[in-house]
Amino acid sequence: MGTNGEEAHRSRSQELRDLLDLYKTVADSTYDWEYLLGGDGKLLYVSPVCESLTGYSPDEFLHDADLLCRIIHPEDMAFAADHVRAPVRGEAPRMIDFRILRRDGMMRWISHACRPVFAPSGEYVGRRVSNRDITEYKRIENALRESEVELRHLFDQAPLGIWLLDPEGTVVDCNRIFLEYAGAPREKVIGFNVLTGAKDRVLTPHLKRAIGGERSFVECDYTSTTGGKTGHYRYIFQPIMIDGRLRRVLGIIEDIAERKRAEIALRESMELYRGLVETSPDGITLVGSEGEIVVCNQRIAEMHGFASPEEMQGLRVIELTVPEDRDRVLANREAILTDGRSRDHSYTALRKDGSRFPVEMNAILLKEAGGKPKGYLTVVRDVTDRRRAEEERRGLEAQVQQAQKMESLGVLAGGVAHDFNNLLVAMLGQTSLALANLPADHPARAPVERAVQAAERAAELTRQMLAYSGRGSFERRDISLNSLITQNLRLFESVVPKTVTLRMELDEPLPPVDGDPGQMQQLVMNLVLNAAEAIGQKPGTVVVRTGVVRIDENESRWWQYTGCKLSCGPHVKLEVRDDGCGMDGDTLSRIFDPFFTTKFTGRGLGLAAVLGIVRGHEGGLLVESEPGAGTSFIVVLPVSRAEAAPAIPGDTPAEIPKGDLILVIDDEELVRGAVADILTLSGYEVITAAEGAAGIELYQQRAHDIKLVLLDLSMPRMGGEQVFEALKSIRPDAQVVLTSGYSQHEAVGRFRGKGIAGFIQKPYDAMTLIREVQKYLRGVQVRAEEP
Repeated sequence: MGTNGEEAHRSRSQELRDLLDLYKTVADSTYDWEYLLGGDGKLLYVSPVCESLTGYSPDEFLHDADLLCRIIHPEDMAFAADHVRAPVRGEAPRMIDFRILRRDGMMRWISHACRPVFAPSGEYVGRRVSNRDITEYKRIENALRESEVELRHLFDQAPLGIWLLDPEGTVVDCNRIFLEYAGAPREKVIGFNVLTGAKDRVLTPHLKRAIGGERSFVECDYTSTTGGKTGHYRYIFQPIMIDGRLRRVLGIIEDIAERKRAEIALRESMELYRGLVETSPDGITLVGSEGEIVVCNQRIAEMHGFASPEEMQGLRVIELTVPEDRDRVLANREAILTDGRSRDHSYTALRKDGSRFPVEMNAILLKEAGGKPKGYLTVVRDVTDRRRAEEERRGLEAQVQQAQKMESLGVLAGGVAHDFNNLLVAMLGQTSLALANLPADHPARAPVERAVQAAERAAELTRQMLAYSGRGSFERRDISLNSLITQNLRLFESVVPKTVTLRMELDEPLPPVDGDPGQMQQLVMNLVLNAAEAIGQKPGTVVVRTGVVRIDENESRWWQYTGCKLSCGPHVKLEVRDDGCGMDGDTLSRIFDPFFTTKFTGRGLGLAAVLGIVRGHEGGLLVESEPGAGTSFIVVLPVSRAEAAPAIPGDTPAEIPKGDLILVIDDEELVRGAVADILTLSGYEVITAAEGAAGIELYQQRAHDIKLVLLDLSMPRMGGEQVFEALKSIRPDAQVVLTSGYSQHEAVGRFRGKGIAGFIQKPYDAMTLIREVQKYLRGVQVRAEEP
């Protein structure tokens, strides 16, 4: 029942929306001020004609419920306001005339007619009100009382058919237009009693209502019995009261056949328009002859940043165009209106927030029946993506294309390297285990050795891919930045034009930094190359300077680009300064965006790579530049605090008790199998779990027997960190060694201070695994023997 009720409600709501759309379409094309009130008396729609009649816009009426009554002339307020507010649910149309005061203080007479509106289902939904400016008609009525001659003149000049009837329904006078409609000579019309002679079922009730003192009107198809032309007419019967008595009934006839045909055609075209326009992927706009937006679809509103098409109605196209293109757009509009075609199809448009985007536009001229242009229909396409693609394709050189490949590789590496490393664990583990068990003269030994070498090369490849993506492990060691610069000086000089001088100002002694030599070389190379390109072909100088700077905790300027706060203390500083063109604030804010460049050559990855390297080495970055005054890039890197690793006693299997129980938790079956095979053949007891929950359950059952847990960090459902916490909650002194294909720094960083036993980097071979397990088990044994 509830579903049927909701469906009925939705159906009624759709009916009402369709009815309102139809009414808007028709009302917008009439010359009367139309408005629609809902069943609760609230305004639902006001036609645009209200502004020319009253001086107030439709929105002002819609947002001010009392405005309809406030504009009524004070002398007419008593009866007119009550009529405006009164419902007409099941009644016939009612009409009254009263005066209103325009915004500018001028007085106008209006003919106010309201009729009930019913949905197709028969449900009463409100009332439709038509207000016609009858100030001219009122002046005609006054003129009739003042001068018969003037009346005759007005009759003959009036563009509408006018006739006068006495209180009995007899025609006493009429004008020329009326005779044309009636199709009879004046002598046959004057004296004709409409009530007794015509007995028309449509007009007679309205005429009787007017004789009774009530203004009435009707629209209908009609053919005069005296041979008049057939058409669709609007009849108005206005009682003329003098001294409280009915003296005459003023009849007005208007041929509205053309308007009806236009309404039907408009309704049909609007339905077609609605279907085509709303499904179009392009923006479609109906523009008036003055460049104002009359109607548009949702797509064009979205393109310009508006929530709905209604927000754009009334705006001029020129307001949505960047200032530098407005002359071309205006010339294009004139071309459309005069030649019927668009001469320039592209310009830069503005969004609501002021941002810009390129568009292409095609236009079709729209004409009135007489051939006069009344506007044009535009189809607008946002070509931002296409323009960007074209600019990138034209601008990139071969070097940047290669860099783009490497950048794409870095994006892919983080997603695939973990699974690939798991496969390599199995390959290296099983092949190295097989190699260890093969005699030196076994014919299979050479192929297995080559397989091990191939797997090790594949492992090196994944390490490089992860390092590039920022998620791998660099080959970090203590580096003398001065030595690295000196050793690569010839390389740096090769990328600098001969007109540019490369000067070194290296501070000695300089403490070492913990970094990857290759990454450091690329860092200096990119900064030097960028500085040289800023100078161009004119003479200039690039200075490479090193030194030491102390970073305090409040110096946030150093991490404004990296987003990572630096540790306090001494840092090695690398500064690369040029005396080139410099940069403004807008350029400075975007220099580290991938592919952003101010150079015609299409470069743009170098500085993005610099930022990635600095982040990977926990460093900071500062850029100082002014237009015309050159640029300085300053990189700071933490001073190395590395200490010599303590000597480890001989790693002979005899020193480690055999038979210790080891739990392996890893979601990859190949990894579990390889690790279990290696450890089992080395004399250990191994149990495995394919997921975190199963591993926790096994550890809970045998916590006191398990000496070591090998835990993979990246597993579905329950990740390594959650499993680690659970194991520690079961037994705080649980010995857990983490394994991952990502770098130790990234993988172990969030476990600091939580008591991890160690870390093994994937991929690893059998000997590496055995050596690391023995090392960690030895640590367990030493701790157990301590008093």
